[in-house]
This record gives sequence, C-alpha cells and structure tokens, in this order.
Amino acid sequence: MRKLALAAATMALIMNPFWATADQTIEVDQITDPRARSAHEMFRFSPDLVKLDPGEKLIFLNSRSHHTVHSIPQFWPEQAPKVAISNKPRVEVALEQEGFYGFTCRRHGTYGMTLLVVVGNPEIGADFEERIDAMRASSREKASFRALIERYRGSL
Repeated sequence: MRKLALAAATMALIMNPFWATADQTIEVDQITDPRARSAHEMFRFSPDLVKLDPGEKLIFLNSRSHHTVHSIPQFWPEQAPKVAISNKPRVEVALEQEGFYGFTCRRHGTYGMTLLVVVGNPEIGADFEERIDAMRASSREKASFRALIERYRGSL
C-alpha cells in the first residue's frame, strides 16, 4: 500500500509540474470540485506549489463568488506589495523579490486551500515552523503549509 501511495504522489508531481521555465507565466486556477471526497480536495489552488524567477508573473484565475486570493504575512517578503484579490476572473501578479510567498483563500483556507510560491532561490530557514505557528489560521491551513514546504524541500 505504501508503494502505491508513493507512486501516486510521484505521478502527481510529474503530471502537475510547478517549476516555471524562463519567460513562462503560470496560471493558478481556483478549483471547486463537488465530486471531491473531502473539503480539502474540493477547494484548492491548482497548482498549489510554484517556483518562479524574480519578476516573473503569476496569473490567478476564477477569483469569483466565494474564492479569493490573499497574501499571508508570515510567508511574504517585507518589501513586496501585499495581494488581495476578489471578484476578478483573471489577475496577473508580478513577484519581483526573491522569497517565499504564501497565499490563501479567505473563505476556504480553513479547509487547507493554500498556495506556496517560491521566487528565486531563497534560503530555507529553520524558522518555518515558527512562521506557521504565528499564522492566524485553522489547523488544516497550517498543515497544508507544512505539506507544501515539505514538498518544496523534497524537490531540491
């Protein structure tokens, strides 16, 4: 059973690449899947882990109805402008500064709807757990960030 789970996780990474190539713009869709087996699967960003070079753009799709896109202060470079998107079918965001950028849907973050964007090659600090603990978020949202960080670490 473990081998099957590992194979499924590996295929998910292959089928859902999160690294952008030079001059590539990645679109992040906000999914509501009524056929999902759990709320975490029902409400999600796709992809939920993205790697960009400084200055590359991310396009957020479907910030309508109940979906939103908001920056998370604990995973946001100090000088970078914050993001708050709602009621927009398509928004382009350029991420200029190297670092870790965390996003959540204000309504569905409680179910673990999170996104981690890695810009450039920032150092992975030992303070990630402290950052997560400092978030004003549900336990599912925090667990989702832990999983995203582990996936990123595993990709290096």
